[in-house]
Amino acid sequence: CAPSWRTPGCKAIATGGTIRGPAIEAGPFRVGARSATGGTPRVFRWLFQFALVLALSLWTGSIAFFSLVVAPGIFESLAPAQAAGLLSRLSTDYHLAGTLCGAAALAVLVPLFLFDSGSRLLRLFQLLLVALMLAGNLYAGKILEGQSRRHGEEQVAAPTRAERDAAGKGFDRLRRRSETLNLGILGAGVLALGTTAIRKKTPA
Repeated sequence: CAPSWRTPGCKAIATGGTIRGPAIEAGPFRVGARSATGGTPRVFRWLFQFALVLALSLWTGSIAFFSLVVAPGIFESLAPAQAAGLLSRLSTDYHLAGTLCGAAALAVLVPLFLFDSGSRLLRLFQLLLVALMLAGNLYAGKILEGQSRRHGEEQVAAPTRAERDAAGKGFDRLRRRSETLNLGILGAGVLALGTTAIRKKTPA
């Protein structure tokens, strides 16, 4: 160490202080060489990761239950016109729940992407998956759901059998499209959940 009192290291040694290295990177998820906050960044990262897993689990679970249990049970138990009306009423809350879960997942992923520098590529991939899931959910809730509701109402109010059959075919076509979209969103959700199990290597 050069004998200059303007050198911070020498001043710390002369005064009996402790030399603290500069923080390697700034941000709530990054730890300095000797961070005064201790394990706080790790706690924040754990909380954000937990919130992400919770949002994705609730979302994928609701998709699986609704698509594989609720919807088939409705169409097996009720007449087509009644099933269409009940499914339309349930779908509103179903898509709202998906939108809330997707928004929560995105809100958690953005700070993880910005500050968890050791996992940038992983966070970017998760962001793309969740964004695709949310876009599909919004499309199903805002567009397909409105068209399905209209066909269901036309099926109930149609005065002739031919008109009822035409409305029923339109409803079935939209239902198959919605089911395919739901399965795609479910697959993306399972993949996104799988990526949360990836552990990055931390230096000793």
